[in-house]
Amino acid sequence: MDLTFIGSGDAFATGGRNQTCLLIKDYEKNFLVDCGPAALATLKKNNFDILDIDFILITHLHGDHYGGIPYLLLDYQFESRRTKEINIYGPKGTEEKLKNLQELLFTGHGIETMNFKINFIEFEPNSINHIENYEVRAYLMEHMQDSDCLGYKISNNESSFAYTGDSNWVENIFELSDNTDLFICESSFYRKIENVTHISYEEILENIEYLNTKRLILTHLGSEVLENISNVDIETAYDNLKVRF
Repeated sequence: MDLTFIGSGDAFATGGRNQTCLLIKDYEKNFLVDCGPAALATLKKNNFDILDIDFILITHLHGDHYGGIPYLLLDYQFESRRTKEINIYGPKGTEEKLKNLQELLFTGHGIETMNFKINFIEFEPNSINHIENYEVRAYLMEHMQDSDCLGYKISNNESSFAYTGDSNWVENIFELSDNTDLFICESSFYRKIENVTHISYEEILENIEYLNTKRLILTHLGSEVLENISNVDIETAYDNLKVRF
């Protein structure tokens, strides 16, 4: 698989980084994991044909992780003229939230008006699912009170990667990262802070010896992490970083 960090920043675009979006290319399949507001522009800057996106996975329903999808769908409708159906996967509530957001942003151009079929598939927490030739394990993370937040482990017969989405440090992270070629972990803070539903660099250091992965990359980097980047001894993502695994 080839993975590009279309966006490696937090909700505030700290350091001028795009909000979260991962592009995965694998043989003839291409898909996104999360789709922040800057995704469409960045994909086009990279000369990636957005019609080649086969499906989208959403980790959770915060705007910096799915707010770019309405712009992508609008382009499909009026600019690139998509005809092939597309599947959008996510936690419970994904269909309702995305339909509401599409209508809010582009009144009169809602999901139901599109000239191509959009299928919504909602995952249960701690479930094993299959998309094409991929096994997708959805792990319950801890970030939002009113909606499930999912971390994904995605694998085929050759390779695997996992991504936390946004979360506190939870026990599921050990299983999520286990036996992966690449583990992408959010790191919004440098120091551990109580009552904040994000992971800190200090917490990752405390647990790194128990993470069974070949390569660990930190993303969703906040201002405190960027201010201390010279002291960070784990690989960090940046926009347009490309990884093969």
